[in-house]
Amino acid sequence: MIVTIFEADTLIGSAEIFALDPPMGVAMAKFRPAPAYDVERHANVVDGDYVADRGDILRIELPGGIRLRSQAISIQDWPALGEFELHILGILEPDFDELFKDHPDYRAYYDLDLSDEQRAEKQRVLTAHRRRRLLKEWSILGVLVASIAGSIILFA
Repeated sequence: MIVTIFEADTLIGSAEIFALDPPMGVAMAKFRPAPAYDVERHANVVDGDYVADRGDILRIELPGGIRLRSQAISIQDWPALGEFELHILGILEPDFDELFKDHPDYRAYYDLDLSDEQRAEKQRVLTAHRRRRLLKEWSILGVLVASIAGSIILFA
């Protein structure tokens, strides 16, 4: 999905969304600046250094001119690498689930493309992993208690 980024009515760039973080409502996109883009005015991060929150002057439009509302917009400019990224944080409207229901990251996060058997196998593996981790934690706790008890007996 390609979105366009504006300051007031001035186009400052477009971006193609390539990754999602569904539980956080975050989308990451490859940003392509327009001639009106100004690193000093629009970028939040320059070469890895946070500069300022400048997303409050920006707005994002989806295809068809639909406005995307979010909690924050961050342009990351890496002049040394010639790379630009756009992070859209806390997408509020349109609904994140409806907007990205067909995106591969969304489908993978919620296991939408797995068969019932694959989903059951994944749950079995996760349950076994949790049990092993719990057993390991209890084993460590047992060793600590035994060490403390041994120290008390030794110094008593």
